Amino acid sequence: MVSTLYHRGPDSNGFKISDSFAFGHARLSIVDLETGEQPMSLPDKSNTITFNGEIYGYKDIRNTLKNSFQFRTKSDTEVILALYQKYGMDFLQHLPGIFAFGLYDAKKKQLICARDRFGEKPLFYARGKNGEFIFASEIKAILASKLVKPEIDHNALNHYLKKLYIHPTDTIYKNIHTLPPAHYLVFKNNKIKTQRYWELPRVKTSADWKETLFQTQNLFEQAVKRQIVADVPVSAFLSGGIDSTAVVYYAKKHNPDLKTFSFGFGEYINEVPLAQKTAKQFETNHTNLHAEDFNIKDLILKMGQVYDEPLADSSTIPSYLISREAAKHGKVVLTGDGGDELLAGYAAIYSNLLFFDRDNGITTYLKRQIKEFLKHHRFQSVFKLHQKQNNYFNDLQTAQMTGVNSKEYQYHFKHNGTLSDALNTDLLDFMPGDILVKTDRASMANSLELRAPFLDVDFASYCISIPAKYKLNPKNNNTKWFFKEALKETFPLHVLNQKKQGFQSPINAWLKMPEIQKLFKDYVFNKDNEVYNLIDYSSTMQNFQGTDIQSWILLTLSIWYNENFLSFDE
Repeated sequence: MVSTLYHRGPDSNGFKISDSFAFGHARLSIVDLETGEQPMSLPDKSNTITFNGEIYGYKDIRNTLKNSFQFRTKSDTEVILALYQKYGMDFLQHLPGIFAFGLYDAKKKQLICARDRFGEKPLFYARGKNGEFIFASEIKAILASKLVKPEIDHNALNHYLKKLYIHPTDTIYKNIHTLPPAHYLVFKNNKIKTQRYWELPRVKTSADWKETLFQTQNLFEQAVKRQIVADVPVSAFLSGGIDSTAVVYYAKKHNPDLKTFSFGFGEYINEVPLAQKTAKQFETNHTNLHAEDFNIKDLILKMGQVYDEPLADSSTIPSYLISREAAKHGKVVLTGDGGDELLAGYAAIYSNLLFFDRDNGITTYLKRQIKEFLKHHRFQSVFKLHQKQNNYFNDLQTAQMTGVNSKEYQYHFKHNGTLSDALNTDLLDFMPGDILVKTDRASMANSLELRAPFLDVDFASYCISIPAKYKLNPKNNNTKWFFKEALKETFPLHVLNQKKQGFQSPINAWLKMPEIQKLFKDYVFNKDNEVYNLIDYSSTMQNFQGTDIQSWILLTLSIWYNENFLSFDE
């Protein structure tokens, strides 16, 4: 199992085995390089942990605990053990950062698994054929145990066909589960109990504008300052956009020798010119990363190995390539991930919903008109309307293709009939199901840790509470409005004035290449391909409209199925 995860931790590996448990760990050494080996036990072996992630601000937490706990290392791993010893099951409330871990309490004879609030680090689990409880950072490690024979979950498959990704509360398999973000699990007396330990903050109905800008500055700087702490150099991606520019500005402020990277991906994605301009202004130690020597066909097939589940996000390949290049220069990179979901950065998606936002200063008459529109189109709310956006195959089509009806997912936040409902949905669905899966697997496949200051718990919580009308300006659809206003003194004009570029692959151009057309013919149009044991061939062809994104969804699914499920050896 551990050997399948060496890409996540190539520096060393360790094992702790007792009558009750067997823990393994593949380590990427970032904090406490000398004494931070894992799995880690207390001296009396009462508690043992195997942990993936980083506890931000762990040195401050350590100082508050030093009178009640005798620390033997300088690692953030030991801080988790100390918090558990002091607070018991309330320890997660005191734990910031990105994490997925298993902690065995020998006295209570229970295993505790937990995952960070937004789902930056993954954790999967299953029951073995003899009743074993098995958990790991990736599904491939669970399959490597040879104790689980995977079974496809057609409900999860429906969500993939509609949305490009597996919903974050499911996996593609019925009998392999994911621990959702902001949840913990207790395995005791042969029973599993899961529980949410953190909820999204309530959205305020109003907020003082000047106070909002002041708090935004302070909390974001604090977030970046926490995340540049490591015992190895920490660099930053610099695309030239709003989010990465803000990260780099504050990182440079606290690390004068900051290295930054921009990425040139052939003729399709080229962040270099804008990023170079920003790097020069901020005086960072800048490197342009180029991925010129690549074969698209080979990379498409490679993604079927990197991702344990089908993921048709078009930027999986550039994300993998930029991580591969950055890993040649270090182990840790700061990113701007999370900014779009917190700050309403997707104008094309959120602007459509702004008109239906009941807090948008509209008249009572217009509110009635909107209510009638939603009712006429069978959308009970802005939340329901947003759920139907960007469905690439609809419910009827997926039911025909997979043979089962789509299930409805529940979300733990109070709906208030505004654009905030859409933003919160994306924080609980799109971001952990697509964005963070893409970045975690792409980076860790190259032994690189990415950190996202926007998802710092204090900063993110504050942003979530801010009314949506401060994020997307109702007058001109200006995205990330309050954030830009708060930091506009730090932004170069060329960054403020540019349109959002995104980080997507040119799949329309790729699908026209002869070698990809051949791939498509072999995998999608070939009715004898094994994937049509999973979905119905005739229904798929009937519902396939020939769009580029539908083509990409079906090609990705077929390659994943052939690379993963069919290769499983019982």
